[in-house]
Amino acid sequence: TGRGPLAHVNEKLSIALPIFASVKALTILKINLESSGLNDQGCEALAHLFRNSKNITKLQLEISDTQVSNLGLKHLTAGMSSLPLVELILFIAEIQITDEGLNSISTLLQKNLAMEIINLRLGGIIVSESAFINLINSISLQAFLSVLQLEYQKATDKSGEILVNLIAKSTRLTVFYLDVERCFSYPIGQEFQEAL
Repeated sequence: TGRGPLAHVNEKLSIALPIFASVKALTILKINLESSGLNDQGCEALAHLFRNSKNITKLQLEISDTQVSNLGLKHLTAGMSSLPLVELILFIAEIQITDEGLNSISTLLQKNLAMEIINLRLGGIIVSESAFINLINSISLQAFLSVLQLEYQKATDKSGEILVNLIAKSTRLTVFYLDVERCFSYPIGQEFQEAL
């Protein structure tokens, strides 16, 4: 766990993470590197940990307000794709990514269709409507999803329609939290509330 300014955090990760990777029975992993100075080099070290930890089913990764870019996020999601995840909590608010970075999360979800819990905090990132819609469509593929939490303040009516359909079609969803509805105009906002 790291919070606040950390000197050489990325170099320290390269040294410390192999210790975690050696714990073969590790099934739950929580890493908080918010505001830590984490960059793409540190993400490579984290991705190496994921690739060598085949039993992790629940992952919480907080990298908001760091120096991670598209490249770093792609490293992370590529590493995560080797894990048998059923729970993914990923906070990436206020990092400098584009559609390429968000699409890497969508690709991860498309490869892993066993997710039961998804919690994504995307506040402050700037991506296109199509990239966000791609993410929603990837979430909708999760047949076992029971908990969905999604924070994103740039949603549009079009993405709202897709979210309404996701809610309406879901048979297992029991916990649902979206910090997006204030972005919708009246018709979609009304449909959204009715779907809930």
